[in-house]
Amino acid sequence: MAKTNQVSIWEVSTNDRHNKLNSHVDDDEEGRPSKYQRSLAAFENLKCCCSCSSPIFIGFVIGALVAGIVLATVVSIYVVDSVVRRRLALRLLAQQQLQPPPQQRLQPLLRQLLAQQQLRPVQLQRLQPQRLQQVRALPLQALQALPLQLPAQHQLRPVQPQRLRAPLPLAQQQLLQQVHHQHRLVLQLRLLQQPQRLRASLPLAQQQLLQQVHHQHRLVLQLRLLQQPQLLRQALLHQLHQCRRQLQLVLPQQPLQQQHHKQQRVQLQVQQQHQLQLRQQRLVRCTTCVTFDNIPGQLATTGVVPNGYNNLNWTNVWYVNASTEPTSGYEYAVTSPPFVGTNPGGATVKITSANGTSFAFDSVIVTSAWRDDLYWVIYGYRNGVNTVAGGFYMQVANQTIISCGSCTNLDTLYFVVSGGTPHVGLAQTGYESAFDNLCISFGY
Repeated sequence: MAKTNQVSIWEVSTNDRHNKLNSHVDDDEEGRPSKYQRSLAAFENLKCCCSCSSPIFIGFVIGALVAGIVLATVVSIYVVDSVVRRRLALRLLAQQQLQPPPQQRLQPLLRQLLAQQQLRPVQLQRLQPQRLQQVRALPLQALQALPLQLPAQHQLRPVQPQRLRAPLPLAQQQLLQQVHHQHRLVLQLRLLQQPQRLRASLPLAQQQLLQQVHHQHRLVLQLRLLQQPQLLRQALLHQLHQCRRQLQLVLPQQPLQQQHHKQQRVQLQVQQQHQLQLRQQRLVRCTTCVTFDNIPGQLATTGVVPNGYNNLNWTNVWYVNASTEPTSGYEYAVTSPPFVGTNPGGATVKITSANGTSFAFDSVIVTSAWRDDLYWVIYGYRNGVNTVAGGFYMQVANQTIISCGSCTNLDTLYFVVSGGTPHVGLAQTGYESAFDNLCISFGY
């Protein structure tokens, strides 16, 4: 393989390079040196001492220069901005130190206004039109200098409408305008909106200013009424008419209320009398009182109640001598000793009229023989149709008096028992009940 020598253009001889560059030159020009020979003569002694002549190195140098320029620009901008901000902060701080707070600026102005104004409260009843012109108003220019503003929704309209202000004299119009302006300024200061307990905490100057503005506001209202007598008369007539209407509505109500209360008292008395009459009727209406003590052929201890006893037919009803069962509810049911009625084994009691005559159930005294909270229900029938019914809970040691003033026109009674819990300490736990003094009224 042939060896290839690489030679740099800086190592080629001057003559060779001259020949290559001037191969196209004519023969007549060979006697004088060419422009290429003259230019290359200055570079004959130049030699590259290193391999830094590549294009990559040149691009790196140019990029470094551009980056340095950009960095210098950014640093200069940051420094200038910091200096400007520092100067602005120092200027604002100096202005705040020189300028007093708003409250301190207002205090001299309020003292000046109070020194110029010495107003006292005036009673509206003693106010006269000629005295209105003597009222001194606060200087309009001084109050306008107050740097106070509120949003549009808090701006209040003048008390005096524009259409009513025109007939007033010029001096009174000016006074009215000043007072309105003062009133708005005070509202802007939030003085009129302060409650009474917070108004006392205001400075003395603001309290005095508030009192003066209230006084002038009352003067303006009185001036409006004096300048508009027709309006005042209409307002008074309207108020008088309203008072009369209220009196007309209130005065007739008192007799009506008294009459209503009287009617209620009468109705209550009638109801009480009716209840008393019913009680008396029940006591008097008891035409037949079944005591189970006068049964023909009655045994000394217990037995069956026969049909026809007291003109009634009895089903599942026995009589018991309560003294023979001392530890039971029989002794508590005794009202007319010694016998009471009972339902042996807790059977359903049926009582009917012996001759078909209707009767009324008035009352009965009942206890439970062996169980507490025994549920005892009474049903009244007429011609097979149940007309009355009622349920009650019976106890062993307490009597229960059941009465009914409207249980009339009956021909059959049923006594039904159920439930309950055995009474502690008794020998038995049956569902028997004891009843005495059953009041029946025939013909009702």
